[in-house]
Amino acid sequence: MILATIPRLCVIPNSGPFDQRFFLCHHFRKVFDELGVPLMAIVNNNGIDEACDACDALILPGSATNIHPSYYGREVEEGDPYPFDEYKDDKAIIDRFVRQNKPIFGICGGLQTLNVYFGGTLKKVPGHTGGDAPQNITVTEGSFLHRAHGATSMNINSYHFWGIDDVAPGVKVTGVSDDGVIEAIEKDNIVAFQWHPEIMHDVTLFRAFLDEYVR
Repeated sequence: MILATIPRLCVIPNSGPFDQRFFLCHHFRKVFDELGVPLMAIVNNNGIDEACDACDALILPGSATNIHPSYYGREVEEGDPYPFDEYKDDKAIIDRFVRQNKPIFGICGGLQTLNVYFGGTLKKVPGHTGGDAPQNITVTEGSFLHRAHGATSMNINSYHFWGIDDVAPGVKVTGVSDDGVIEAIEKDNIVAFQWHPEIMHDVTLFRAFLDEYVR
């Protein structure tokens, strides 16, 4: 089994020719070392088809880059930065995995990307950048998240400025925070979470995804 993932672009000022770098949070290594599953990074667009053929599922991580509102029919608000267009590349990769009916696990910005990909919209979400401060969500019974953890409520972390506004057609909401923000969605063999389970070292959730959709 091999899982694909997408490193995220970051800018480190005053680093000379190394200003722009692709990275993947070290928490992923800890999780997938424990699971004994290799991750293959898709860094450029050449060979996406080959990478998809070689991999059994896609881990779509969070990103510090916002999705440009033009992708979901909204206007840019003054002062909102959009320095890079990661959505264009994400969409090309998601296209391949969806076409081959391969599972996808989205995290934070990955949830937002998947909602936009399937026709939904986003909005700014105040008060959800508290980091590791516990935040409670209600979990839909019978959902993947419920099957994975066997609970109808959970405490999660929160590191996001944006969230789902209009839910994409065919996408099910399976987790909602106490203040009404959508925190978990699923569609067929695609699941996504607005929090960061890798930072929580939630191996149980990743293992459940592998057992139910990949193995």
